[in-house]
Amino acid sequence: MSNKDKHVFLIRFFEKQYVENFLDNGEIHFNPLQYFIDLENNQGDTIIGDALEGKVEGNISPESGWAFMFRIAGDKKPATVIPTTTASIHINIPDELKQTICISCFSWIDTDDIVEDEKTKSFKLTKSAIKRLRNFNTDKRIPIIIDANILFKRLESENVGWKDVEYYDSNDIDDVMGLAEQENNIAKIIFRKRVKYSDQKEFRIVIKSQDTNSDNNIYIGNLRGVCNVVDNFDDLKIIK
Repeated sequence: MSNKDKHVFLIRFFEKQYVENFLDNGEIHFNPLQYFIDLENNQGDTIIGDALEGKVEGNISPESGWAFMFRIAGDKKPATVIPTTTASIHINIPDELKQTICISCFSWIDTDDIVEDEKTKSFKLTKSAIKRLRNFNTDKRIPIIIDANILFKRLESENVGWKDVEYYDSNDIDDVMGLAEQENNIAKIIFRKRVKYSDQKEFRIVIKSQDTNSDNNIYIGNLRGVCNVVDNFDDLKIIK
């Protein structure tokens, strides 16, 4: 089964004051990459925040097969190999872009997350899915579920990019170095996060802000009737 076949619904957690604007106007708010960096660095938030947003990290160990070498310019002697203990490399988006590249994040609910109730002809979340989603809801934000196809159709008329986040292993140095060698890799870095975040199953929408001081919102139209506002995950039913 492909990811496309597995993906069914998208869920996003809203602070209470933004729920009505999302339902009435389809307001989707974006924050710059730097916002999420600051959440971890300044507030210790490692759930929503990520100090490595806009950056891919690779760890080099003696077992990786990689080594550092140096040679003075013009010197024809063999390069000197620096013994490797542990080190890391980073592929970075320029800092100014972390202020102007803005993202909005949803989470997938896929076929692994739901079970069907034949009597009611509805779906409900599995216990593991409920546990996973509650990790994002520590501040009592309100979850709203939307059919993925409806969101995609609305986004088509907007000047935005969107894609599933790809999760990578920092210890897979060959993968990280392969990304470093690619031209125009900024777009790929935006959609990369470390594997420790993989439970988020993130779907990310991206815009480029021209004014870092302005509100970064798009409006995709009234969504009442096509969204499910979740009051209680345990009692949640997603009607066919």
